[in-house]
Amino acid sequence: MPKERHVLEAIDNYGKWDGYYTGKNYIYQGSKYAVVDRDISKAKVYSSEARAKRASEMSFENYGFELKKILG
Repeated sequence: MPKERHVLEAIDNYGKWDGYYTGKNYIYQGSKYAVVDRDISKAKVYSSEARAKRASEMSFENYGFELKKILG
């Protein structure tokens, strides 16, 4: 039976899906920005829902996040 894993879907400031959180970020002019990619294979995978939930609460200027379950 495959294990349940979690990724974070990036939602931009206009409420539109824009890819998956890669686990990377950068700071520009003192503000923190998340790096996302539309390729799910580049997404950061979380082994538990609790870890993914905590990660989804991180504060970035460009995105908010929603949890998505994947099998793998």
